[in-house]
Amino acid sequence: MTFWTLNAMGYYHGNEGRGMWFTPYVATPGGAPMALRTTEYEIERYGIVASSLFTLGANRVEVGIWYEDNDFNQARRFYGLGNTAGAPDRSSLKFPTDLLLTQWEFDFNTQTLQSHVQDTLDLGQV
Repeated sequence: MTFWTLNAMGYYHGNEGRGMWFTPYVATPGGAPMALRTTEYEIERYGIVASSLFTLGANRVEVGIWYEDNDFNQARRFYGLGNTAGAPDRSSLKFPTDLLLTQWEFDFNTQTLQSHVQDTLDLGQV
């Protein structure tokens, strides 16, 4: 019979991306009658989940904790398009450059700390 156990696991998640749409509702000044609209995001988070289990007579007591630090950024941006055949390429496979305007942007950090305590009482066969 084990009287005490400890479990812990750390994690990391990093990701960036964008959704792209060629919109006819915003024109490129001096260029095409449309623009490239993106919703761009970047996330970087890490954390740990840990718990410990104690056996105290007929009781099994578990205590645990979860901590996470999450940096998140999201923005709606527009990039211009040329009006000639020699204009810069706006490939959907590459992150765009030469920003035309940022409509909105959110950048925040969230820190989460959650704990728990659980008691299991073994009454034997009842």
